[in-house]
Amino acid sequence: MTFTLDQLRKGHHVTATDESITVIGTVFKVGEDPSLPSVDIMTASGDTHRVPVELITERTRPLHEIAADIRESWGNVTYSAVPYLVAMRELDKITDDYGHDSGEGIVRRFLGNARGWRGEKAKEIKAELRALAGMK
Repeated sequence: MTFTLDQLRKGHHVTATDESITVIGTVFKVGEDPSLPSVDIMTASGDTHRVPVELITERTRPLHEIAADIRESWGNVTYSAVPYLVAMRELDKITDDYGHDSGEGIVRRFLGNARGWRGEKAKEIKAELRALAGMK
């Protein structure tokens, strides 16, 4: 599938692939020149790459998929984070609602209650969630 600049926004988690490189990260800047459609991607390690849009092969992971990764990697989830993790398992996009709560609000509250979750996987997933929620 080929994406256009309109379909890629800041915070989208993307994978860009060509014959020599695969870049997985979060879009932090969308190019402004329509004749050279590109995005700047930041990886979990903080490296940045300018990538032509035609190399983008994937876009934002669904929240329920991210929630499954969290559940798998965080052995004893803090009780205060559990309700938000349960809600995220029911969501696809950050713009979806769960009852009267927005997906963005659920993600933000999960992050606020997940401060005790540590490690490389935690850092990577928290960065992905912060990007989705438009947080630094």
